[in-house]
Amino acid sequence: MTEKENNLPDHELVYVDPEQKTIVGPIEWGRNGKLKSFPIPKKETGEETRVRRRKFFPICTVKAAKRIWKISGTIAPRPPMPFDDAMAKALQEPYWD
Repeated sequence: MTEKENNLPDHELVYVDPEQKTIVGPIEWGRNGKLKSFPIPKKETGEETRVRRRKFFPICTVKAAKRIWKISGTIAPRPPMPFDDAMAKALQEPYWD
């Protein structure tokens, strides 16, 4: 876990480098209130390929980056709830986590 990943709370929006599995940094906002795109530097290769590649770093929360790209370990999965308990809770509360 790098120093950048340690200092950011789970709800913080960040740029992620999925190839290196690192957090590039927190997102930046423009003067107009819109999100600034952070381009991925092009790699210099001798041959030209027709492979589609990302032009910008993806944006997500720190918690999502840990889950999707396995950055700094994984989030422990929740234990499954028994069916009877889930049905009872669904009848009491229509929206539950």
